[in-house]
Amino acid sequence: MIEETEKGLELVRILEGVKSGDKLREIETLERIKQILIDFSRGYPLWKYYGIFEYYYGKKVGKWTIKTLEKHKILDVIWAKKKEDKTHYSLTPKGLEIALSLSNRNDSKRMLYYAEETHKFNRWIKWLTFGLFTIGTLQLILIYSQNPIF
Repeated sequence: MIEETEKGLELVRILEGVKSGDKLREIETLERIKQILIDFSRGYPLWKYYGIFEYYYGKKVGKWTIKTLEKHKILDVIWAKKKEDKTHYSLTPKGLEIALSLSNRNDSKRMLYYAEETHKFNRWIKWLTFGLFTIGTLQLILIYSQNPIF
């Protein structure tokens, strides 16, 4: 269970108020875990990490986060045997899949934004083309009405 730290209580308060999935972006903890997993994917499978969750969440909430991610088979954890040792962790294949999915989700959001902006630009170009075509046609009609060829 989450220890009673300020960050842990803040997370519980936020989670109790969340009613729809689109508000998950507002939860700082999930965003931070997502970014950490994406960063871990850069060192897969050679690198082992330590102290990252403890740094961001504090010692108690950091350990709880590591245990939760290990329980869901996202992290492979080598727990410290002595107090001086550090707990090391790395991504599992399932964790790598999740990290890549999260990364692709960010990229797809960005691409949707650019597609929407491009669509707006294309709409303006179409209206500009139609307007210029109309003005050119009206000029030809006016010129022809002044000096008819036929």
